[in-house]
Amino acid sequence: MMVFALCLCPKGAVRAELPASLDTYQKITKTLFAPGRGQGLPWWSWKAGGGAAQLAAFCRLHGFSRVIVPIGSVQENWDLSFSKYELPYVNELASLAHTLRGSGIEPVAGFFVATSMNDLDNWEYAGDVLSALHVFNVTYVTSRFEGLVVLQVPTAPDEEYLLMNERLEAKNGQLSAGLLVAAFISPSWMVMESLYGAPNAMGEALSGLQEGILFSAEPRTVSDVALSREALSYAGAAGAVMSVSIDVSPSSGDDVFDELLLAEDKADFFGAVASYHEELRSHPHFGQIVLSDYPSLFEKLYGAPPAAYEEALSSLYGGGPEVDLLDWPSLNEEEVSGQEPQSPGDDSGSTSGDTPKVPDEEKSGSYVGQSGSSGAGLGGGPGLEPPARGSGCGCVAAGRGAGSRLLEVVISLF
Repeated sequence: MMVFALCLCPKGAVRAELPASLDTYQKITKTLFAPGRGQGLPWWSWKAGGGAAQLAAFCRLHGFSRVIVPIGSVQENWDLSFSKYELPYVNELASLAHTLRGSGIEPVAGFFVATSMNDLDNWEYAGDVLSALHVFNVTYVTSRFEGLVVLQVPTAPDEEYLLMNERLEAKNGQLSAGLLVAAFISPSWMVMESLYGAPNAMGEALSGLQEGILFSAEPRTVSDVALSREALSYAGAAGAVMSVSIDVSPSSGDDVFDELLLAEDKADFFGAVASYHEELRSHPHFGQIVLSDYPSLFEKLYGAPPAAYEEALSSLYGGGPEVDLLDWPSLNEEEVSGQEPQSPGDDSGSTSGDTPKVPDEEKSGSYVGQSGSSGAGLGGGPGLEPPARGSGCGCVAAGRGAGSRLLEVVISLF
């Protein structure tokens, strides 16, 4: 019987082999949703030499070509960051995206509007999130995020939700940002009436999006794709693609996949994911399988959350045992020791008032000053106050010359 666990093995010990079904599973196109490293650590806690490198290694082993990571919430991060067209915790996010891209993995940003999924009062500031991401991409060329995903999934897509998606689409075009604009979509929206004459609320919610991600379709069996296929038809009518999420988080409703993942032998889980993909891939509007979420998936596969594995890994070079996750690809010493080459920012953890140390070749223009964030997580901050009309955006720090490319971006934001 195959046992997947966090295994501390002496050097030279014989390793178990991964199941044959992993080969097919590895080759399918899929995305990983990574809201953090687990163990209660905040979403921005990505260490350049530890958490980020391990996430990249995990993606390489499992064949993830794309990773969605949070970049904050309007409620928590608008006043000190997004309102100034800056990302919060820019050092950590730049380093994470740089590490992923260095492994051939596309980073995609995700954001919430507020802590409560039905709180969309500040939807109009979503455009500032996209603007901030665009400025970041122009500044940090090798840390570019490929898209922006709305992580907020309200009970029903009301008028504010639809206006928010329209605002994101318009801002993306206005800035010529070239970002993928996507959103997590609830399957329950298929049975809700639309506000403006679409076949249903889901079809209306997909309008203006390039991609929807069907969240927790709750199949009864691993071959039960009826709900996903129905959602794909609405995506086609809206001119979008639809990816399908398999949720293995603690609150997951996808019990079929979760039971397979919790079994001692993981071969059936890998095979089930591959089979689910096979059932859907022929549809012209199918995007990818999205596995959610990284800490839960990692822990259920290997017996410990990512952050705990990093702690074990840190003892590697003190003469202790070699950490071995079966056929886990060995992290090289640069990654393990935190000496990642050409990192776009230090890992000091500073979040307020510090300018990241960016190599000259990384920057296409002068840095847009980081103001940081006072929050300790997604949501939970004070209410927002709209900016004074006619006030400057504060994008370029006083006394610093801006490169022509970045200056054009700043001008276009008005």
